[in-house]
Amino acid sequence: MPRHQLLALAVAQALFLPAAEAATITLTNNTETIADDGFCTLPEAIENANGDSQNGRTMSGECAAGSGPDTISLAGYSITLTTALPTVVESLNISGGGGSVQRSSAVICDFDAFPDAGEFRLLTASSGNLELSDITLQNGCADNPGVNASSGGAVSVYAGNLSLTGVTLSQNSAVYRGGAIHFTATGYSLTINSSSISNNTSNWQGGAIHTHGVAVTIDQSSLNYNGTSQNGGALAHFGGNTVLITNSELRNNRAPQSGGGALFVSASVVSLDSCTVHANSSGSGSGGGLFVSSGSLQLMNSTVSSNFAQAGGGGVFLNTSSASLIGSTFSQNTSSASGGGVRSGNVGGPLLVQNSQFNGNFANNYGGGLYASAPVTLDSSTFSHNRADGGAGVRTRDYAAVVQDSTFSFNTAVYDGGGLQSTADLSVTRSTFQSNTAGIRGGGVYATAELQLQDSTLAYNSALQAGGLFARGYVSKEVRDSSLIGNLCAENCQLYSHQGTLSIQRSLLIGGGCYSQNTTNSYNNLSTVNDCAGLATQVTAAALNLGALRDNGGATQSVMPGIGSIAIDAGGTGCAGTDQRGVARAFNGQCDVGAVEIDETAQTGVNFLVNAADDLGDSFCGSEPGECTLRDALFAADSESSASTISFSEAVFTGTQTLSLSQGQLEVLSEVSVEGPGSSVLIIDAAAASRHFGIDVSAGDPLISLSGLTLQNGSQGTAGGAIHTLESLQLDDVVLQGNTATRAAAIGAYLPIGGSFGLSNSRISNSHSSGGIYGAARIGGSSATVSVLNSVLSGNTASYGGSAQGGALMISASGASQINLQDSQFYANLMNGSGQKSGAGLAIFASEGSSVSLSGLLISENTAGGTGQGYGRGGGLWIDLEEGASLTLRDSTIDSNLAARDGGSFGVGGGLGIEAHQGNVQILSSTISGNRADDLGGGLFVDVQGDATVTLADSTVSGNHADDGGGALTTSSGSLEQVSVLRSTVVDNTAGNIGGGLRHIGLLGTLSLQGNALANNQSLGGVPHPDLSLVGNPLLQISDNLIGDYRGSGLDEAPIGSPDGSNNLVGSPDGAGVIDPRLEPLADNGGDTLTHRLIADSPLIDRHGNCSGLTDQLGRDRGIDGNLVADDDCDVGAVEFYPTIHRDGFEDGIIVKRFEQRSAMLSRAELSPRLKIPGQAKLVLRAGARDSSGLLLVHARRLGGRIELQLHRFEHGEWHEGAWAPLRGEQALLRW
Repeated sequence: MPRHQLLALAVAQALFLPAAEAATITLTNNTETIADDGFCTLPEAIENANGDSQNGRTMSGECAAGSGPDTISLAGYSITLTTALPTVVESLNISGGGGSVQRSSAVICDFDAFPDAGEFRLLTASSGNLELSDITLQNGCADNPGVNASSGGAVSVYAGNLSLTGVTLSQNSAVYRGGAIHFTATGYSLTINSSSISNNTSNWQGGAIHTHGVAVTIDQSSLNYNGTSQNGGALAHFGGNTVLITNSELRNNRAPQSGGGALFVSASVVSLDSCTVHANSSGSGSGGGLFVSSGSLQLMNSTVSSNFAQAGGGGVFLNTSSASLIGSTFSQNTSSASGGGVRSGNVGGPLLVQNSQFNGNFANNYGGGLYASAPVTLDSSTFSHNRADGGAGVRTRDYAAVVQDSTFSFNTAVYDGGGLQSTADLSVTRSTFQSNTAGIRGGGVYATAELQLQDSTLAYNSALQAGGLFARGYVSKEVRDSSLIGNLCAENCQLYSHQGTLSIQRSLLIGGGCYSQNTTNSYNNLSTVNDCAGLATQVTAAALNLGALRDNGGATQSVMPGIGSIAIDAGGTGCAGTDQRGVARAFNGQCDVGAVEIDETAQTGVNFLVNAADDLGDSFCGSEPGECTLRDALFAADSESSASTISFSEAVFTGTQTLSLSQGQLEVLSEVSVEGPGSSVLIIDAAAASRHFGIDVSAGDPLISLSGLTLQNGSQGTAGGAIHTLESLQLDDVVLQGNTATRAAAIGAYLPIGGSFGLSNSRISNSHSSGGIYGAARIGGSSATVSVLNSVLSGNTASYGGSAQGGALMISASGASQINLQDSQFYANLMNGSGQKSGAGLAIFASEGSSVSLSGLLISENTAGGTGQGYGRGGGLWIDLEEGASLTLRDSTIDSNLAARDGGSFGVGGGLGIEAHQGNVQILSSTISGNRADDLGGGLFVDVQGDATVTLADSTVSGNHADDGGGALTTSSGSLEQVSVLRSTVVDNTAGNIGGGLRHIGLLGTLSLQGNALANNQSLGGVPHPDLSLVGNPLLQISDNLIGDYRGSGLDEAPIGSPDGSNNLVGSPDGAGVIDPRLEPLADNGGDTLTHRLIADSPLIDRHGNCSGLTDQLGRDRGIDGNLVADDDCDVGAVEFYPTIHRDGFEDGIIVKRFEQRSAMLSRAELSPRLKIPGQAKLVLRAGARDSSGLLLVHARRLGGRIELQLHRFEHGEWHEGAWAPLRGEQALLRW
């Protein structure tokens, strides 16, 4: 074969040889030794990777040979170096596995540019691509002489790409540039992902990173607490290419002598997206957060806050060919010069600010929010609460400025231009300047060049001169289709035009103060004062009927003419294509005067129909579907001189609708009735952003009515999380749930003198008061009428470190007020926190002859006190009566409440606590059961002073407990008071100390006990006073009682058959024995409350004759002969003995069926309203045969959320009683 053919074959074979595979070299040792010792160290691994060999180290366990772009695995080792690692000369991936490489801390990096032993950079790459992952590089020191040798304390790259993923670079230093990274390989790229770069320093540029001519990409990383003396506390980049930073944070970096506290970039394309730039500082330089010189910047969806620069640009300094700030927030930044938030410098490239916010920034000179010496466009942005000497919101100069769809509010300038100061041409459209202040001129706008103001609102700004607009200069000024309203000053408040010419058309000048030196083309303007003569036609404020400055749609707030306003269609023709909100002009062919065009046909009259199920209205109640929101309707009602009614379109509000409040609370400023479609149909959700209704009518004595609504998730920092009212208020079929406030989480009602409040058929639940003295609702007034009917207040909480009253409801009334609560439930409410907690369910404070009537109430499972040094008074109910106020409580149940104590004072009145001073208290036909107090009065605690009287009559006090005394009730009186317990049953109560039943503490005063059963009570202390314990020397009036155990009463034994002289039966364990009253357990025996029924042989039956014309707790006549012996037919205790078969009798409200039908359907909806008291059985159905041969009675009871039914059938002369069975589903078919 010829030689040239052999050569060709060899070449061809070589072309098809497989490429060398990359090697993975895994460390087995954390030292820096290089030796053939059977271990693999990091320096050895780098040498092998560089040479694609083992470098003569062949012992088993040594590092594998490199092969191409290798991977070194640290295997999680922590490696401390005393000398630099070998230089990387080929592509390499170092994977730390969570390990670290650090320079020994024994030698300090002293920044003297003379390397001491132990001062070295950790890693250098001279060629190839270097990838680092899941590794920490720490304490590197670049302190050699020369630019490159003194830069990059951790890593320096001279060629190739550098990639970091999951890397931590911390506490690295460089005497010159790049405390952690120095990368000047032009044309290559630096990529950083999910890494932390912190506490690195350099002595010149780039506290953490210095790059030149490199494409930089940083994502999901943090660059925090880095520093340099000159440019770029975290990153300094030069020499072109791009810098892209996303989803990252730059915090607390510093460059104290030059610029760019966090980032300095020159001559490059820069983009930051979704980043946080916070608390960085440039010291005496510019750009406390960012400094971008030449090139371009795009900053999007980011936050720049609390940065500082001694020179310009507290947050950002720009000197670029172009810049865009989009969707970003600039807040609390400071410049000792100009541009507190942003300063755009002198190159002249355009600046776009769009959908951004500048809040609370400060500049010592100009431009608290923004200083622009470049063409600038401000679009859909907000400037608020910024401060500066001049141009507190924005200062522009040298180049034209365009402002559109933006808001300037609450900015403050020491001198000129509270909102905006411009010394270059200025165009403002669809924007609002509100409540800005200037110390000298132009509270809203100060302009000294050509001006065009169109479709904009300047309202409530202030200055010494021209609170609204100050314009001067030998140029043209034009104001069109705008509203200048309520601006304040010493002179020329709305408008001042000096020099040049002014053209003004179709604008509102409201509040006075207009001056124009040279006006041309002025027409169809309106003013409310005559000092704008020549510029506007004077009209009355009533004729204008303007609304408040508010969100009426569009990008900015505006002032809208109300129904019938003279401004509507008064502008003629020629207006711009849209108004301030972007609504097309002109509606009906005629322009409206001012910034807002009405594009709807108004609903007229005093009644308005809501036809839109959202909160996106324009404050104008239109007649077409979708044109009138509830807020619009309220605004329309506000303009009416007589009471209005607001109803809801049945076509729109079908099924359950949720109206999400997006514009803050609904303002009620006139007498109105809001008639909702039903609380189950319309839910108004405030999303914890505001309360629902604020009610304050300036004149008259209006009654506000709300019905058929659910108000949920309201929130307020003061009182009234859902409703705050200064007027009379009636609520019917209103559900208030999940609302929060500092106090009065749902309702804060501060009634006018003689005002009224009503709550009926409503529910207040799951509200939380976080820091005030009231729980869910607070109602207060003088000479007021307060009523709560058929309503439920449950699951509310109040947490407060101090005295608080009324976990669910607190009522404070004076001046002969009338308070009436009826057929309502207060359950599972809680008051906790330190201090005194009064009435977790209900607290009432009444004085000056006020009257309190409570009937048909269920007060159950409430807790007052017991945590954080808190102590409760009245776990369920607390009543405080002063100055002749009176209370009547009847037909009510107070059950399973707790007055707890965790330190502090006393926990008293587990169920009910009363303080009465010169008042009259009556508790009638009620049951107080299962309550507990950590100290006194497990069921009831009464403190009577100042000639007051307290009567407990025909009531049951059972199963209560007090840890100290008075398990059933504790009464305390002074010298003139009278406490009476009449015809009541006080049994089965316990006390941890003395007085298991009644404990009375009275120095003098009168204690009257007539016709009561006090028995089966226990005192568990060392001295047994089980049924009656007397402390002091009260005047006693005791007759016709049964006292089971005489101990502690001061009475002598009087056994059955031998009553004492006052007809009392008194038992004794030492004599004939303790007397058992022979009672059935507490149960439903008819009526509204649970009672103890007398057993047929009870010694309480037919004991005396002092009950003529009276009824028992169940409302039945007393004096029924129970033992077939004439005379003395009155029974002792709360319940008269009736020998009946069925406990319920035939009370009202039952369902009647024919017995012959043999079946009936009962639904949960029918039963639930009848079952008010948990565990109490109610007769719900009766079926009788025509010939009286058959009778069916159906009972029902509620146990939590479960309903159970029981059948009693009489047929063929016999009664049959069925077992209790649960109601499953929504209805049940009964058969008999």
